[in-house]
Amino acid sequence: MTKKFFSAAALKNIAIITMVIDHLGMTIINEAEHSIFPSIGIQGPITTWMRLIGRIAFVLFAFLLSEGFIYTSNRKKYAIRLGIGAVISEIPYDLVETGRPFNIWNQNIFFTLLLGFCVIWILESIRNKNIAIKVLVIILGLIMSELFRCEYGVMGIGLIIAFYCLKGKAILYPIVLVECFVGHLVNDLLSSAIQINRDLFRQGAKIRPLLSWDEITIMTKVNFEERLFHTMPGIIVALFLIFLYNQKKGKQLPKAFYYLFYPLHLIIIFFLMQLIF
Repeated sequence: MTKKFFSAAALKNIAIITMVIDHLGMTIINEAEHSIFPSIGIQGPITTWMRLIGRIAFVLFAFLLSEGFIYTSNRKKYAIRLGIGAVISEIPYDLVETGRPFNIWNQNIFFTLLLGFCVIWILESIRNKNIAIKVLVIILGLIMSELFRCEYGVMGIGLIIAFYCLKGKAILYPIVLVECFVGHLVNDLLSSAIQINRDLFRQGAKIRPLLSWDEITIMTKVNFEERLFHTMPGIIVALFLIFLYNQKKGKQLPKAFYYLFYPLHLIIIFFLMQLIF
């Protein structure tokens, strides 16, 4: 029998560390590699490895959210904390993402967690087990994740729902793997469509919300290889860590630390970027 020795606190700390590695990779290290090797391409080898490690983070955060939803003594307060975290993190997030304090095209991870929390809360409240209504709630949650441009979009919300609905079931792990892979590909296509329309809008041209079949084919082929080799390994590692979860809370830091760390580390990264580059 496999010994399970990761507590919720341990998983949370791993998620934070891998998140920081990911954010440093996509910002400071990426800029440094391009400064040293201008022709390196979209991202260099160090950035690629750091971002691969960073894929562990959100899977753990989504899992811990579903666990927190089940075991929290006050879901209303939990949701309020997520909402406060979303509001105070948005400007730091936008600064790192775009260099501007306000950006309507992407929202930080707390908005994703809050929306996912609300979706599974509604799912639990539907006590008559009406499958059609539950499916409708899930579809609306997925649509809202893209309308509000939450980070990780449909993949993120789908992952939270999967962890909640399939808790303790053997089918959880293969379903999560498929959901993450397909969800990322869908996110990539939707992000590409939004980027194209954003550019057309800025140029004063007529927008076209749908991608052409040729664009979908080419982007899917490129993103398929990217996600298979640079995203899925991190997700597999995260699922292995979750498999070793011992159902114990563990010694946790104050709740305020976990909610404040996200915006504070983004602010630090932003100022480091300004100082260095």
